[in-house]
Amino acid sequence: MQVTYSYNCLAFPGHCLRWNHSFNIRAALQSLTGAPRLLAAIANDDILPILNYFKVADGNEPYIATLFTAFICIGCVVIGNLDLITPTITMFFLLCYCGVNLSCFLLDLLDAPSWRPRWKFHHWSLSLLGASLCIVSLALASLIYYYVSLKGKAGDWGDGFKSAYFQLALRSLRSLGANQVHPKNWYPIPLVFCRPWGKLPENVPCHPKLADFANCMKKKGRGMSIFFSILDGDYHECAEDAKTACKQLATYLDYKRCEGVAEIVVAPSMSEGFRGIVQTMGLGNLKPNIVVMRYPEIWRRENLTEIPATFVGIINDCIVANKAVVIVKGLDEWPNEYQRQYGSIDLYWIVRDGGLMLLLSQLLLTKESFESCK
Repeated sequence: MQVTYSYNCLAFPGHCLRWNHSFNIRAALQSLTGAPRLLAAIANDDILPILNYFKVADGNEPYIATLFTAFICIGCVVIGNLDLITPTITMFFLLCYCGVNLSCFLLDLLDAPSWRPRWKFHHWSLSLLGASLCIVSLALASLIYYYVSLKGKAGDWGDGFKSAYFQLALRSLRSLGANQVHPKNWYPIPLVFCRPWGKLPENVPCHPKLADFANCMKKKGRGMSIFFSILDGDYHECAEDAKTACKQLATYLDYKRCEGVAEIVVAPSMSEGFRGIVQTMGLGNLKPNIVVMRYPEIWRRENLTEIPATFVGIINDCIVANKAVVIVKGLDEWPNEYQRQYGSIDLYWIVRDGGLMLLLSQLLLTKESFESCK
C-alpha cells in the first residue's frame, strides 16, 4: 500500500502554504546573508574594538561573521519558543530601518557629494516619512504591549521552559534522596491549617494573621509552605466546590504574597481529613515537618464540646507522624508587617524539642516587625 500526502488534502489551501513557506525561506536567507555583511562592515569601521575579529578585506566573504550569526540563530531556535525573541527582533528591525531612512534624509538634506542615490524617484521627504513611520510603529508596539499586559487575559499555550522546569524540579527532588535530613540542613516546611474550627466568613479562605505568621517561619519569606483546608462531605458531591475553594485560597495567598501551595481536601470529618493529609502530603524530603494552626479559643465561649477531642486527636496524629506542632494563641492580636514590636521574645523551654523554639525565635528576629526585640 502506498500512501501519498499532499497539501491539497489540508483544509488550508495548498498554494497558500507553498507561498507562505517560500516567503519564510526567503526572509531567513536574506537575514542570514545580510546580517554577517552588516556585522563585518561595523567591524571594518573600528566602531567597537571587540568586533575586530569579524573584519574582512574588500571583496572577501565574511565567513567568521556568518558562523557567528548562524550560531545565534541556532541558539534562538533551540529555545523552542520564538515568541520570546520576536518582540526584540521586531524592535531591532524597526530601529535599523529608522536609522537607514534617517541617514538617507540627512545626506540628501546636507547635499553631500558622496550621496548619489540610484533610485531616480528618491526624495528626502520619503526618507523622512519612512523614519517617522518606524518611530510611530515602535511607539504603537510598546503601547499595545503595555495595554495587553494590563488588560489581556493570560493564556497558556505551552512552552519549552515548562518542560525544562519540570525536569529540573524532578532532578532536584531525586538529588535530595529519601534519607533523613541532617540537623544542620534542616529547614521548616510549614503545613498551615487554614480553617480548622470553621469560624471564618465563607469568603475568607484563610485567617490573614495566620498567613503572616507562616511567612515569619521562613527566612526572608522564602521557602515552601502548604496551606490546606478540609471540606466536610462526600467527595463525589463536593469535588467542584473543592476546586473552587482551592482557586480562592491560591488567589488569597498571592494577595498576601505568601509563597505557598493551596490544597483543599474533602473528607467525612475533620479528623479523618487531617489524618490523611499528615500522612500523604509532600514528596520525599519535601514533606512538611511543622503543622501550624490556631488555638481553638471559641470552644469554652460557645460550649462546643466536640472541638477539644478533635484538637487533641490532631496533636496526637502529628506526634505519630513525627511532625512538630506550632499552635498560635491570640492570633487576632498578631502584629502585621507595619507594626514594629519592642521588648523581648520569651521562650518557655520544653524538653526534647530539638531547639525548634530557638530557631523560630531567631526567624522572628529577621522580620521588620520584630527586629527591635531581644
